Parts: sequence; structure tokens; C-alpha cells
Amino acid sequence: MSSFQFEISSIGNNVPFELIQKDYNNNSVKKTQKNIPSSQNLTQEQQKELESLKETDRKVRAHEQAHIAAGGAYIRGGATFEYKKGPDGKMYAVAGEVSIDTSPIKDNPQATITKMQVVKAAALAPADPSAQDRAVAAKASQEEAKARMELVQKQQEMSKSKEKSSHSTGFALIYNSKAVFNFHTRASLNLTI
Repeated sequence: MSSFQFEISSIGNNVPFELIQKDYNNNSVKKTQKNIPSSQNLTQEQQKELESLKETDRKVRAHEQAHIAAGGAYIRGGATFEYKKGPDGKMYAVAGEVSIDTSPIKDNPQATITKMQVVKAAALAPADPSAQDRAVAAKASQEEAKARMELVQKQQEMSKSKEKSSHSTGFALIYNSKAVFNFHTRASLNLTI
């Protein structure tokens, strides 16, 4: 099996460039001349296609950068792009992707809530979120809702636990068979005279 590396060299604004193909297994080098039209030699149709590709490239890169900027520590790596070769021979980004960690934080609903808010903000950060972006935001909202329910359950359990312990630490003063003061750790006072 051969392995190849391609290098492209161009001198200034010259249209021809040299394609150098190196076969590292055979230690051979092949050189060929290729002609790629410069942007000055393009037809009007090719010029329109080129302008469209440049605009798409700019939008795709800005879109993915918005995800990265908003996603912070939850972004996994950088953006990856799909490219299309333009009529000028250059490669232009036509699609992109950024990976983000959407997993909940185990046994920590408050941290999960915070994380899902960041994930949702990152998914919706671009000016024109895609269907996939909206799907990621929806998934983050669902995980956030689950974490909120888990947090409420934990708070209720803690509250019940405190109530049980407050009954054993409370005391009452009795005067003429009536409770005069009833004090619990929840700091509730009942006065009767």
C-alpha cells in the first residue's frame, strides 16, 4: 500500500502551479503542471459562483465560531468543515460542525442545570440556527427539566429529613394545661394566653 502526500506550490499570482506528489514507499517524486484559472480569468457565471462560495464560507465559519464562543468548556475540539473547490481552485467551507458535551453531570442536578443552559445558549448562538442546532437546544432543555425535577426531589427529601429531626429537638412550656410556647428548630412560635 502506498502513502502519498500532496503539496501545492504557486508563485505569486501566476496561474500555473506545481503539484508535487511524493510516494514515500518508493521514494519517488512526480511533478506535474496544472492550470487553474485566476479570479481575473473567470467567466461571469464562474465569478458569481465564486462570490457565492466566498459568502457561504464566511457564514459557515461565523456560524461555527458562534457555537465555540458560547459553548466554552463544553466544546470538544474545534470546528470541522466540509469544503468545495471553487472555480479559482481554492477550497471554500460549505458546511461545518462543532461537537459539544451534552451529558448531564452525575449526582449534581444544579451543575447539570447550569451546564444545559450553556449548551442551549451555544446551540442557539448563531444568527441563523440550523435544525440540528435547534434539536441540540431542545435536548438540553429536556435534560435541564429533568435536573430541575431531581433538584426539587432532593430539596423535598432534605426538608422532610429536617422536619423529622426538628420534632425531636423541639420543646414546649406548659402552663395551666395549655401550650404557651412551642419552639422548633424551624423557629415557629405559638403564643396563647
